[in-house]
Amino acid sequence: MIERGMKPPQLDFNKFAADFSRAGKPDIFEELAQKMKFAGKFEVSNVVARWAEMVKKRVQRRDPIDNGGQ
Repeated sequence: MIERGMKPPQLDFNKFAADFSRAGKPDIFEELAQKMKFAGKFEVSNVVARWAEMVKKRVQRRDPIDNGGQ
């Protein structure tokens, strides 16, 4: 419980996003966005959904391109 005069812990969302994208689990952000939307936190849901798109693009760029077995 946060008492008077205390500040809530700050979460570094950029580090959070980077850790999940390095782990190869970009789908976690889509799930998180959906859960936030169901909980009524629409602004947070939109931000997390944008992260999901950004991470997907990063993962696609990082994956090796198949050159037909060459």
